[in-house]
Amino acid sequence: SWVGVLVVLLAIIMNEGAVDSLQNGLAASISSHFLKNRPLQWTRVAVVLLNVPLLIIGTRGFAVLSLFLVGNLVTCCAIVPLISGLVPRLRSFVTETAFVFGTIGGILGVTASGVYVSWVPSDTAGSFSAGALWAWYGNNYDWRPFVAALASSTAVTYVWSALAWVVRRAGVQGSGVSGVLMRIPGMKFVTATPHWSPGCQGGPPAGAKLAGWDSSRTGTSSNGHKPIQPV
Repeated sequence: SWVGVLVVLLAIIMNEGAVDSLQNGLAASISSHFLKNRPLQWTRVAVVLLNVPLLIIGTRGFAVLSLFLVGNLVTCCAIVPLISGLVPRLRSFVTETAFVFGTIGGILGVTASGVYVSWVPSDTAGSFSAGALWAWYGNNYDWRPFVAALASSTAVTYVWSALAWVVRRAGVQGSGVSGVLMRIPGMKFVTATPHWSPGCQGGPPAGAKLAGWDSSRTGTSSNGHKPIQPV
């Protein structure tokens, strides 16, 4: 019917729009970070190489709506920690580690919701595998995994932030996720931050002349907002 044809066309347009944005974003990030002052052909080669995994996935016959489901669930897992870290009043409370753990908590919450729905007491291992598959790929946009993602990510984010706040009030300062990861050899190259140092986590050092940064008040931006804390 013409309705079915219209739906297929709209689905194709949506799919192409999402993939095109992802391809452009990845290519632009790689080009700006790792291919500066390089010939344009290097960026074109990077675009071609980025499409190889997509071609492989495309030949596997995955359901398009299920692939979008995975992306939607991951977004739900990260949206509350991300927005919380962007709120100016919360930037000194919600930490970078809270964001990471909050997102992981959301992922675990989604998986747990699937295990709960698919739980069979006589088959524990099968319940975990079937539950994870249902939650992330085959739930047909059931509401329970989305609620689990939002609830668990919010809970983990704010519980960790509260604990970290108490620890900081006691005078203990941790290195945070970036402080741990950036000590791994090669991580500065991968993240395109060759000049990173532990002092960068709390904001630019004293005397730094950066746009939008008041160097007379170390650790405070020119609009009075504190940078996000590492732990």
